[in-house]
Amino acid sequence: MAHRNENSGPVWLIPLAVVICTTVAVRLVGISFGFDGDEIFSTLLASDTLTHVIRRSLADSPHPPLYNLCLHAWLLLWGTSERSARTLSVVFSVGSAAAFFLMLRDRARPQLVFAGGLVLAFSAYFDFFGQQARPYALIMFIGTANLWSFLEVLDNQTNRTAWVCWTGTAFLLPYAQYFGAVYLFVEGVLLVRILPPRTWLRELALAAILSLAIIPWMFFALHSTPLESKISWMGMPRIGNIGYFYIAILGFPPIISGWVLIALFLVLSASAVMYAIRRKEVSHSALLFGSVASIPPLLDFAVAHATGLSIWAPRQLMISGIAFVALLIIAMQYLPKNFALLVASILVIWAIAGSGDAFPWNSKPGWKAVVAKTQSTGKGLPLVCQENWVAEGLVYYAKSSPVIEVDNSATRAIVLKGNVPFYFVCRPRRCSLLERLELVHGPATVFSSHRWNTIGRVPRAILLTYKFGGRGTYR
Repeated sequence: MAHRNENSGPVWLIPLAVVICTTVAVRLVGISFGFDGDEIFSTLLASDTLTHVIRRSLADSPHPPLYNLCLHAWLLLWGTSERSARTLSVVFSVGSAAAFFLMLRDRARPQLVFAGGLVLAFSAYFDFFGQQARPYALIMFIGTANLWSFLEVLDNQTNRTAWVCWTGTAFLLPYAQYFGAVYLFVEGVLLVRILPPRTWLRELALAAILSLAIIPWMFFALHSTPLESKISWMGMPRIGNIGYFYIAILGFPPIISGWVLIALFLVLSASAVMYAIRRKEVSHSALLFGSVASIPPLLDFAVAHATGLSIWAPRQLMISGIAFVALLIIAMQYLPKNFALLVASILVIWAIAGSGDAFPWNSKPGWKAVVAKTQSTGKGLPLVCQENWVAEGLVYYAKSSPVIEVDNSATRAIVLKGNVPFYFVCRPRRCSLLERLELVHGPATVFSSHRWNTIGRVPRAILLTYKFGGRGTYR
């Protein structure tokens, strides 16, 4: 039988309000910072006409259409600025925080649930994807509401409100994320194992039928654009990527290795689970969170290696991330009270210490800043790059400067005549064109350097801008 706190009343309103306000405050940090490439794609797609949104959503075969349709309606109301586009994700993040609180409210001590809510608010993983103008905040919201309503169905099969909510989220989840079908499958297996046959047939039938409604869209989307052409760039996951995923959920504090912290928490959680098993007190929530936190990532890993086609992407495992945090909170419920509070406090401090990695100036390439700086010294000067990934970001913001993407194999002619100065933008490992440009145009000077993609505040990527005085012609 699930552990439930029956005396949860207005006492929950204050910590819930604190968590929601903290979530909003953290998600608003740097909300006007320039888009990254994926956000540019989503904003351009969603700002088109409804017909084109549907047509281009079909061509974007890895992603279902629900977020694009929501963003389309949102942008019609509030415009296409960075703040406007990302605010929709912030709204979904608030919904996720509320659903997480409601899900655990009756299943763990208030202090532990409050700590779990703060972890979600400060976690760099949830912060980055909870602000980004992409589908992941929507996935997190629908997924959390789905887990909450599913637990309510398990605990009380006569709760028709919970059943309606679970059925509705089972319908919406595949339209937000194809991989959501895996989470629904896990829930279906648990439903069959826990409830009597007549009961689970009644509860599962409509949800299963509605969740399959995505199949016609999937057929047309995959027929329009083969999935392999969209995900061929994704690397094959290694065993270490699984551990790295769980560490990333909580963050990378700059002082202590995340691997050490995750090992300690897993030992504590395993001890609590073994204690619960010995006393035969394993709750529905522990079963659900443990299954959802572990099975989809492991299945994702196994499918990638079995088929040779990697679909591994931590951002597609948002629901497993939510379940992992919830599982830690449930595990702490079995620890001595004061020790559990100490562990929960450490968990919150851990998330806060690593939260800076999600701030846009640490996590996104500074296309907007690069363009602004180059145009402040020479408006209209060409911006040269050799990667399409770089070109897309520059084109979006460089309204008054031509952006020239140079094929490194020089199969097409790119002409820069006379003494016109220009800028060359690249990543250090993708600057092979620099030497050839210097042979023609003379030595370049480093004009700006933008560090980003930090882990533990240590940058893993740099965006360099070189300035050429301009002489000669490049072909």
